[in-house]
Amino acid sequence: MKSYFAPWRSDIRLSAEAILTHVEHCRQLNIPATHSPAQVRQAIALLPMPKQAEIAAKAGARAAQWANMVAFRPTGLHDNEPVLQALESGLYEYLFLLGGRAGGKSHEVAEALVELCARKPKRVVCGREFQVSIRDSARSLLVSKIKAHWSAASWEVLDTELRHANGTLITFIGIARNPESAKSLEGCDIFWGEEAQTFSSVSLEILIPTIRESGSMLIFTLNPRYPDDPVYQMAMVDQPDYAFVKVVEFENNPYLFLSRLVNDLLRAYKSSPRYRHVWRGDIDSNSELRIIQFKTGYPPLLLGSENMGKRLYGIDFGGTDPTAFIRMFYYRPEALGREPDDKGVLFIDREFVQPCQSNRDIVAGVKGVSPELAQGRWQLKADSADPKAIGELNNAGIPTFGAVKGDGSVLAGLRTLADHDIWISDNCPITQKCAENYRWKADRAGRPTNVPEHEYSHPFDAARYAVEGEDLNDSSGGVSYIILGEAS
Repeated sequence: MKSYFAPWRSDIRLSAEAILTHVEHCRQLNIPATHSPAQVRQAIALLPMPKQAEIAAKAGARAAQWANMVAFRPTGLHDNEPVLQALESGLYEYLFLLGGRAGGKSHEVAEALVELCARKPKRVVCGREFQVSIRDSARSLLVSKIKAHWSAASWEVLDTELRHANGTLITFIGIARNPESAKSLEGCDIFWGEEAQTFSSVSLEILIPTIRESGSMLIFTLNPRYPDDPVYQMAMVDQPDYAFVKVVEFENNPYLFLSRLVNDLLRAYKSSPRYRHVWRGDIDSNSELRIIQFKTGYPPLLLGSENMGKRLYGIDFGGTDPTAFIRMFYYRPEALGREPDDKGVLFIDREFVQPCQSNRDIVAGVKGVSPELAQGRWQLKADSADPKAIGELNNAGIPTFGAVKGDGSVLAGLRTLADHDIWISDNCPITQKCAENYRWKADRAGRPTNVPEHEYSHPFDAARYAVEGEDLNDSSGGVSYIILGEAS
């Protein structure tokens, strides 16, 4: 049976059920859980018998919850093997640590790295997909482990790197803003990818071949989001040879009840629809966060209405992301036999979503999907971030207009999309996949914010451009263009 340090005395360990019983007693008495069991018993003894029975029943129910709280658990291949042992064994080229909040994934890796690097000189790089500043990195965690380590006096803690007297060097990078910087990692012994659920396939394609020294290792710590996150795919589906896969959950953390996180845990289990994702490392399936509600296939139009749709075209230039082009039709509610003030339909029936190396690739992709655009009868709306690409499209005979970035236009565009029933053709599998996974960022309680995640946004950035400024009550196929704003 696993045991945990008690909040009232950190030198003894007890079962989770025993500690939860004590915590609930303290909650009912409105006193801190740092009070000793003897003090709690004395306080309870002063209460009327009915109140004592009520407190005992609530404490028993709280303790009984533990079995249900830990019932769901993803499993790995090496759940009982310490990370330090795996690093020292020389058996693994990849180490994946997955799990939810409070499991201590990062703590276990940081402790193992400090111990290993104190014994042998290593070059370690800690990277995140998004790292605006050194404060976003694992530096502070590693520094705290160094200060508590037997080798603390041998370390030099600098602003952007950590050095040991034996020659060990630990540095920190962000990959997404400058993927090419990963190529400077040649000679790295260990790469630690934090928040690895956010790593893109583009970053991995650059990163993995770069860490190629004999005996080098890649470590990834992550709380999975979606089944097709590239690192999750590597860890749980397409496991490479010599891979160490460990699921680390909060019940593995002996310090769990010494932190304030236990209060968040108990509250989340009771009320959060994202408990299994946030705390147990399950795939995030919370539909409340999904931005695009949609149906697949062809909308049920009334006979004769098929050709009454208004054509709309949008494109989001990718840069380091995929370029996304969509063709969409707007149908008034009457085309589906609805009342005029009911929802209309937006039907996405063609797509071009892939990385483009040049503006010529963009032109070829658009013409390949919608050759009718070159007739000049319709207009393509685009992000103004790439005027050269817009110019190339116009030179190719495709009338293209850029929208000007402005505050609030992302949310305004998404609200416009949400005001319609959205159908996505089976000819558009990438757009369907993006619709499944395009989410609002969540706050700590799992509630949606008004900030959309970026990764799956591209076809819907294009869709927002397509509808901006359109008079959707005019089904004549003409265009009324108003410059409105920004796509992120």
